[in-house]
Amino acid sequence: MKKPKRSLIMNNSIERLREGIQELINTHSNASKIYIIRSLFDLLDDAIKNRVSIDILVNYLNENHVNISKHYLKNALLRIRREKGITKKNHLKYRYRKTTKSQAINRL
Repeated sequence: MKKPKRSLIMNNSIERLREGIQELINTHSNASKIYIIRSLFDLLDDAIKNRVSIDILVNYLNENHVNISKHYLKNALLRIRREKGITKKNHLKYRYRKTTKSQAINRL
């Protein structure tokens, strides 16, 4: 009976190691805080637009094992907005213009 080639044995060993390490990653890894916030950005942003306070969001995240502070969440959201090109002016639904005195009188 022939012995299997050494390269075949090594490939099988490497594949088993890959699977084992992937399993370790799946069971023991913790996603970074910023990764979690990036993943939830749209929902967090919608919640803030709908007047859910930052304090409530921070409490909810902390209860679900994402230990962050209010300051950290605010900074992370600001950083993500900058990366996406969302400024405060672009972010608002309506822009209000300042009216001059003459414009106000003309409206009457």
